[in-house]
Amino acid sequence: MLEQIDDALERRWAAALLALSRDERARIIGWFPHLAATVEEARALPSAEPSPSHRL
Repeated sequence: MLEQIDDALERRWAAALLALSRDERARIIGWFPHLAATVEEARALPSAEPSPSHRL
């Protein structure tokens, strides 16, 4: 059960990063450069992609 919770939280985190606008994502990566790799990994997860209506 803990693994399921962990997986759900990771998917939510990935979706939140992908839901940011390009400028917001650039700003947060500027503050935390290691998140660039996290964003790239999140893009590879089809379930983490927000719907086109949520992208800016």
